[in-house]
Amino acid sequence: VNTRHNGALRHRSITSSQHRESELARDEKKVVILGVASLSAVWQLQQQQHNDVDSISEIKSISQQSKAEAMTSSSASFLGNSYENNDMTNKSTTSLQVTTDAVQQQQRKPPHLVLFLHPHKAGGSSIIYYLRKAQIGNLPSISQNIVEEIMSSYQQVEKEDDDGKICGANKDRICFSSFHPASVTDSIASKPQFWQSLYKAGVDYVPFEENFIRPDAFFAGLFDDSKKNSNQDEGGFDAIGIFRNPWDRYRSTYERELDIHCGLSPSGREKKQRQQRGWLEIQDQCLTNNTLLSWVAQNFTQLGKRREKQYGGILRPNYFIRMLNGINEEEKLNEIMTRDHLEQAKKIVSKFRMLLVVEEEDKEYNEAIIQQYFGLDDDRNKNAMPLGSMKQVSNNDLKSHERYKEIRNRTEVYKETFDALNELDIELYDYIEELVTTRRKDGSV
Repeated sequence: VNTRHNGALRHRSITSSQHRESELARDEKKVVILGVASLSAVWQLQQQQHNDVDSISEIKSISQQSKAEAMTSSSASFLGNSYENNDMTNKSTTSLQVTTDAVQQQQRKPPHLVLFLHPHKAGGSSIIYYLRKAQIGNLPSISQNIVEEIMSSYQQVEKEDDDGKICGANKDRICFSSFHPASVTDSIASKPQFWQSLYKAGVDYVPFEENFIRPDAFFAGLFDDSKKNSNQDEGGFDAIGIFRNPWDRYRSTYERELDIHCGLSPSGREKKQRQQRGWLEIQDQCLTNNTLLSWVAQNFTQLGKRREKQYGGILRPNYFIRMLNGINEEEKLNEIMTRDHLEQAKKIVSKFRMLLVVEEEDKEYNEAIIQQYFGLDDDRNKNAMPLGSMKQVSNNDLKSHERYKEIRNRTEVYKETFDALNELDIELYDYIEELVTTRRKDGSV
């Protein structure tokens, strides 16, 4: 991989051997990370042109060559991108020189990083499992050490968690805080180089379920109108998203949280405890007492701090707008959404290259669009998926309970109140449906 620079690297090594010894000593700490990174490059190369690598020995040769070149580059910056200032250079001057020119030359599809917004209980899990099965690269596709190294290389604040952290049960997401103390131009979310570095390391998409990027960061660095969308058109970024009728999403969220709260699907030690005599009566009483109306009256204290800390305002008014404005956080649950927030949300979704809705009548349409977008409809792709491979994923065990119909009926009583409290979200969803319809008619994704 990247044989063009061999001569230059050897010359540099010969003429600065004394300097090289100190550099190599420092780089020894990076061997493990570099090894995984180079293997990630090989994995990407295999995925796109698997016929070009026919033997284990060739794979090992490519990997060893990548590591050797990485370790013999004294002024290495990750993937050939120079850091923007000395402070950033000091944090990682020699780490993560991964030679991925061959990978970059492949026709990966999509040809740039994708930010995938799938709000909680809006159909995103089915797509995530589908992409995982198709081996589309996400954060777990490469070493977590590499991801953290990339993040720290671009972060400029003392408390790095304030400017993005790896999150999610599968460590496949990056969560950002709206309380990030630095200016928006300092946030890694607004830095194209940060996202491009993830892509070059083997990440095709980054999902967002807990929260999304702040609008100022979204527009300042990634989708700047003054640059005429050059980031999109010249291989920079895409944003895609899936949405669901607000009431259906809300009701599904309540049912899932009720399932958790009353222990319908316990595991491990909890399952043994709940096999004791009297547990079914306790569970039944829990389902009776915890109506949606009672949760609203008690300001959703039943969710508990852990759930609200992870998922924010999943049962608060105008949840979609909270997400798109990047303020779906525990600390801002009581912030009221306004029409200004709505207009900002509309501007953001209008930039999304692909929009899907759960309520799509043609059940194969969403899957066909995803196949086309990620190149899974191409028989030349060894990970091509036949239409019909995407299966609906649900973790709502309440649906199989004997009292589900009763619970569903009593929840419907709240719908009129919900509609009044979520007018902005409903208007946003109508706008999204219009965009989907228009794009489908004109043939754009």
